Amino acid sequence: EFCALAARYAMSVDIENMGWRTVRTFRDSLAILNACGAENAGALVDGIHFFRNGASIDELRANAGKVKHIQLCDVRGPAPKTSDAMIAEARSGRLAPGEGELPLKDLCAATEHGAAISVEVPLVGPVDPKAHLKHLHAGALGILKPDH
Repeated sequence: EFCALAARYAMSVDIENMGWRTVRTFRDSLAILNACGAENAGALVDGIHFFRNGASIDELRANAGKVKHIQLCDVRGPAPKTSDAMIAEARSGRLAPGEGELPLKDLCAATEHGAAISVEVPLVGPVDPKAHLKHLHAGALGILKPDH
């Protein structure tokens, strides 16, 4: 019903998995999309949530047409185990694209024909917003530019 309402306004609807929510994994997102069947429904793939909750690049490639948006962000170290730790990482532990361990180039390449790409790294602490945005822009360009 929500997708039908959004379609009346030429809008799409994305579902994003988060390890502490009911839709915990990319597979959970796909199950909802498949059950829904709406053409304007898609998955939003956030770098942290996608990899931290067990998804693979092969799964992404196999379902690339369902991925409408990608949020670039990076992280280092082991995945948090508790909901509180997952939330803390999502809100204040994200790194600029390319500064962590996630295979973000592979993530983008798996959906390069059609998914919109954005960066989600909240401003944390006493950081100049303009410098933060420039830093994120440079990191994103490093991920998106082809290797030659």
